[in-house]
Amino acid sequence: MPKELICDLMKVALSDKNSQDHITFPLHDKCIRRVKKCLNMNLDGYKCYIHCNDIRHVYNRHPEDHHYLCYVPDILKNFNSIEKENARDPRTGKAQLVYKFYKKYNGNLVKLVKMRVHKDKTINLKTLFVKDNEEVQ
Repeated sequence: MPKELICDLMKVALSDKNSQDHITFPLHDKCIRRVKKCLNMNLDGYKCYIHCNDIRHVYNRHPEDHHYLCYVPDILKNFNSIEKENARDPRTGKAQLVYKFYKKYNGNLVKLVKMRVHKDKTINLKTLFVKDNEEVQ
């Protein structure tokens, strides 16, 4: 269900540059269990939040990869590896926790989703792109 919602939101975001629509969906239990096991972080009760602005960002910065946005639920549920990092928000300068979910598709191509973690129990899409083959771990 979230896949179809994301694909529909993509159509809205790319056809109406002023749209402020968004969707949220709960993280799958498998994602929650694996994040806890890999990073010792508890994401119980967290939801994923995707806004039209984030879709447009991916489309504008990574146009050849934007179709993978529909796969965000699969990437979160079935990631091959995950990292966390403390990054600076470029607008506010504040530190923020970011998760990087890696998922292999089509051989060696790896998709990367960076997710900002918020105290209101949401993880927000930041970006998604295909890593270069020489960057693949």
